[in-house]
Amino acid sequence: MKQIFTAVLLLVVLQMTAQNSITIEKSRSPQIDLSVYKQIAVGDITGPTGMKTTRSMDITDALTSRLFNSKTYEVVDRNALTQILSSQKSSDIQMIDEKTTSALSKKLNSALLIVGRIQNDKVEQNLYSEKQGIVVNGCSEQYYWAATGELSINIKLIDIKTGKMIFADKVVHAIKQTSEKKCTTPAKLNTDQILQDAINLIVEDITRLILPYQEKIEVSFEKPMITFKNPFKKLGSAMTFIDGGNYDEALSILKEYATDESLKDKLKPMAVYNYAVGLYCASKYPEAESEVKKAISFGVLSSNYTYLLEKINDEKKLAGKKAF
Repeated sequence: MKQIFTAVLLLVVLQMTAQNSITIEKSRSPQIDLSVYKQIAVGDITGPTGMKTTRSMDITDALTSRLFNSKTYEVVDRNALTQILSSQKSSDIQMIDEKTTSALSKKLNSALLIVGRIQNDKVEQNLYSEKQGIVVNGCSEQYYWAATGELSINIKLIDIKTGKMIFADKVVHAIKQTSEKKCTTPAKLNTDQILQDAINLIVEDITRLILPYQEKIEVSFEKPMITFKNPFKKLGSAMTFIDGGNYDEALSILKEYATDESLKDKLKPMAVYNYAVGLYCASKYPEAESEVKKAISFGVLSSNYTYLLEKINDEKKLAGKKAF
């Protein structure tokens, strides 16, 4: 009897903890339309005082590598920029910034210059502790370091030919990281590594301005938390199909559940919502919107439903004024 009870309990736990979320990717266009440009030149990213620093040069190098590897633009080599400036008797110019565009424009056509200045790259660490509700091995209090800060860069995009400013704004990455918790004071976090990770992330944010990119979005499916007879037996298969990009197979399964009149009333909004998620993943936004609104019409309040509607509305905004 005990073994049977344990098996049943395990089944219930597995049902409750089953993974119902997947992460999908949506292709996005650059945030700024720069299709008229064929070349791109990375000027200097400077430190907060306007001079180059090790960190600002790391950002310059990482941004150059990211743009070159994208194969979207012809990236003008930094040495070539220096030679162009030298040929214009501008060898005394130490920074390749917006002031150099008049010299560069004579040698480059249809090119964009990226320059910037770090406004903040500070990280602060503080030691915290928290009491333990249960004392284990004499440990009643654990300690950990929390690092907070910000890496922010003011980025400018300049048309080299005309000197016109195309874009100017601050790109920000908030830093928040904690160490492992220990009964004794742990070692501090590696600030240099934290900032290096922040550089990699902020470079991705900058490139989203000018390069196509993939946005990762997590979506969740619904099923009863505790049930000994799973009403959506093929839901896992549908999720696998979506993960592999086989949307037709996934939608066939999900639609079957959404239109099943034999389902209990409490299960119908879940089935309809799951179908809406599948439609969203397949980029069928008008149909997804219709289905999620149908799920809401059953009178069930769920944060999943409102989240999906928000994501659909985000797609509408990205599509501009064009209706679905």
